[in-house]
Amino acid sequence: MTDKIGLNLPTYSYNAKHPALIIGAGLAGCAVAHALAKRGYRCTIVDQHATVAAATSAIPAAVIRPMITGNTLQAQLTNHAFDFCCNSLPKNIFIQCGLLQLVKTHAAAPLDKATMDMASLLCTDDASTVANTELESDAWHIKQAGWINPATLCNHWLDHPAIEYKPNAQVTALHQTEYGWQLLSNDLQVIDESSLVILANASDVKAFDQSRQLPISQIGGQIDYFRSSGSALRTIISSNRYIIPGTQRSDSQLIVSGATHHRDQAHSCVTAADTASNKLAAESLAPQLSLANNAELSFSGLRCATPDRLPMVGALPDTAQFLNDYRDLRHGRPATQYPAPPYHPGLYAAIGLGSRGATQAAYVGDLLAALISGDHAHASTLQSLQPSRFLIRQLRRGLAQAGPA
Repeated sequence: MTDKIGLNLPTYSYNAKHPALIIGAGLAGCAVAHALAKRGYRCTIVDQHATVAAATSAIPAAVIRPMITGNTLQAQLTNHAFDFCCNSLPKNIFIQCGLLQLVKTHAAAPLDKATMDMASLLCTDDASTVANTELESDAWHIKQAGWINPATLCNHWLDHPAIEYKPNAQVTALHQTEYGWQLLSNDLQVIDESSLVILANASDVKAFDQSRQLPISQIGGQIDYFRSSGSALRTIISSNRYIIPGTQRSDSQLIVSGATHHRDQAHSCVTAADTASNKLAAESLAPQLSLANNAELSFSGLRCATPDRLPMVGALPDTAQFLNDYRDLRHGRPATQYPAPPYHPGLYAAIGLGSRGATQAAYVGDLLAALISGDHAHASTLQSLQPSRFLIRQLRRGLAQAGPA
């Protein structure tokens, strides 16, 4: 493998004698803890909330399916999670109700070969029969698809004797010592310390000096539960939005509809406009569901996203040193004239999963655990997800400047 300039993986690694401190008990943090524990590491997850998956990962339902695209890195991340859910999760966690991906023409939804092997194209009438409600287009039927409750998955991952969970502990700063890193509280008390720390706390990484420069944004999203008086929906229906069959009660049921998408949203809040948007989307997918006008339950969350919509997974760069070392990058100097990328030793990140947290976390956890333990079998993928990739792009375009040398 030829290293990409500035994206070389760190030359150091940590064995299982080094306990891992993970900040953030959402999908990313729990996935990393689970993956490290499987490799023999002792892990402590620190989170500011009282319960696991209390922020964006508290969303009640997330669709799990193979990605209907070509063979891209995004598909690789998503399909790994799909395989994990199908083959590793108990049936009470992964609700395998199947999925119908609506199409207007057969060419409207290209599938890669792996997905084609598990999908069948149904005509409108047959798709309606599978859904148990009238649809208005043909659909790809993926029987193995389903949905999970992210909080349930997080708790499943943490059910390991090598993992400890510390709730109600808000980390406001990281302090480097000769032995590693201290996690400090608002009054500068040491919450915990270790030579190995993983940041998995979404946009809250902006609170730390070492990660303040990471280019992340917040995307607001809302899902709603509507009561339906139509026929009981039997499968997920998806297009640019989705509906999920919920709890059935006599001749009615709850339908989950979502999700809205608002870039650069500062605060999480349920709005009547998003509820109306989700109701309209559900009715366009399955007009005969006969939904109630008002939602019975609504959930709003903020997803942490990156500019290229791929997660950041890897060692955290020392930004100031990195900008100095690579300040001439746009002038085309050969790779041999640059030093190895400067990283904060023992400080890693697993953030920026965006709206695909449930469908990316499993692979993100496995990738980071491999990197930490010195396993570079997935080196090319890890290079593509390195947090420093954005610094490289800025330097190539002349959009970043180094400080004093």
